[in-house]
Amino acid sequence: MAPIDPAAPMMGGATSEVSPNGARGARGTGRALLGANAARWRRAFGPLAALGLGAWLALANLDGQLLWQDEAQSALLARTTLATGIPHGFDGANSLSQELGVEVDEHGRWRWHTWLHFYLVAASFALLGETTTAARLPAALLGLAVLPVAVALAHALRRGRTAACCTGVALLALVPHWVLSRQCRYYSLATFAFAAALLGYVHAMRGRRAGAVALGAALVALFHAHYVYVPPLLAALALHAACFHRAQWRRLAVPAAAALAVCLPWIVWQAGMEYPGSYVEAMRSPATWVANAAVFARRLLAYTSGLAWLAAGAGAVLLAFARGGPARAARALGGEGVALVVGPALATLAVLAVVAPGPFFRYAAPLLPLVAVGFGLACAALARTHRALAGAAVVAFLALQPLASFARELTHDIDGPIAGLVTFLRAHARPSDVVWITYGDMPLKLYTGLRVVGGLTGEDLDRALVDAPPDWVVIRSTVVHPDRDGRVRRFIEAHIDLGAFRKIELPFTDTAFENREEPGEHRFRSARGGPPVVVYERRR
Repeated sequence: MAPIDPAAPMMGGATSEVSPNGARGARGTGRALLGANAARWRRAFGPLAALGLGAWLALANLDGQLLWQDEAQSALLARTTLATGIPHGFDGANSLSQELGVEVDEHGRWRWHTWLHFYLVAASFALLGETTTAARLPAALLGLAVLPVAVALAHALRRGRTAACCTGVALLALVPHWVLSRQCRYYSLATFAFAAALLGYVHAMRGRRAGAVALGAALVALFHAHYVYVPPLLAALALHAACFHRAQWRRLAVPAAAALAVCLPWIVWQAGMEYPGSYVEAMRSPATWVANAAVFARRLLAYTSGLAWLAAGAGAVLLAFARGGPARAARALGGEGVALVVGPALATLAVLAVVAPGPFFRYAAPLLPLVAVGFGLACAALARTHRALAGAAVVAFLALQPLASFARELTHDIDGPIAGLVTFLRAHARPSDVVWITYGDMPLKLYTGLRVVGGLTGEDLDRALVDAPPDWVVIRSTVVHPDRDGRVRRFIEAHIDLGAFRKIELPFTDTAFENREEPGEHRFRSARGGPPVVVYERRR
């Protein structure tokens, strides 16, 4: 075998000299490649920066405040899921009900909500332990995942960078989205599945098989996040397909039918649940529907920079009218992309107005990406003629959000009444002690492991007084539900001699909630002033 010539090329072939022109060509090619790589990095910088900012908004300081009542219920149900394989409404010591016990079937299995969220939190507990951060982490990650889905939806509807960029900026600035995403609840799961279903529908209508698969999977996930959002979304998509894709209706019908077939056993099982009488009365009252719809609309406008996106939409229509008359303005109002944003939003609000137990903003969580996408589409229409108008709309959107207050929340801990109670009971209660409380029982059950009586469970208080007499009594300063925690308060005052207890005031303000997710009630810092948290300790 001939020796290797160190001057020979690494690859086979004849050696040749490189001319000066060849060297200059190589250098030019290298500069072109470097320029192309730099351009790609510049294009990638915006999305990466947005994801980084979104990660901070979703994940920063998740344990900076304890879970409040509703969150703690979800975490407790996840605990029973981890222990038994399915969520149960009783954990062996305490009831996990907040609806007077109607949420379970005859075997104690939970059916007030569908279960996917509980399994996600249970998996987080299995991997990370039962901590506040672990409880909120799945929801926070899903809230972050909504960002690229919403941007992709805006890009698919408009096929332009302006709509996508403005959608991303709007969703990043939309504080209610991030507050809801940081809750140990189903909100961000439903929001992600809702947005993913819309994106899947767009691609399915364009003949992409992956879009149809994504649509079907997202509908199943949406049902198992909360079933109430599936009917209005399917109705809106069916109407959209009839108006804009009549020849392609099977591309919606097939994945929708497959999703409904997968969910059918759950639909049959959950249909047997009986709602409380007050819920049924509200669902049968047209006056309540109208009032709920008005409150939902008012709160969406107030908390999602409504003045900015209404002005952007109206400006886009007026510019279209000025450039092309009524026909062009009508197309701007009724275009395919606008219809895909407005239709599902209106259908969902209509259903929520009828079935929701109250016009709570959290129920409208899946509509928040639609607000961002709609704003992005309006900004793109404005930018085609006056980029300054689009920029002004973005500035107005940002100015109407409490960004500085939210940033403070992400960098500071918040101590509410539950934090005070948990800290005190962990330090002073014995493992066998029993706590009676009017409201706020779920976090105590989660964080202390004690037997806790009261709250909204509807349990037999006469029997509990015999079986589990209180070592500690907490009477909260606010009655949240007169027929539930108000009932517990009246029973304590009538049947428990507080003279046999020592009154202790804790250095925490007794607000009604630890920190509720409703925008009008959410606190960005610890409450100061007001009545203190009071605990009664039985004299040993």
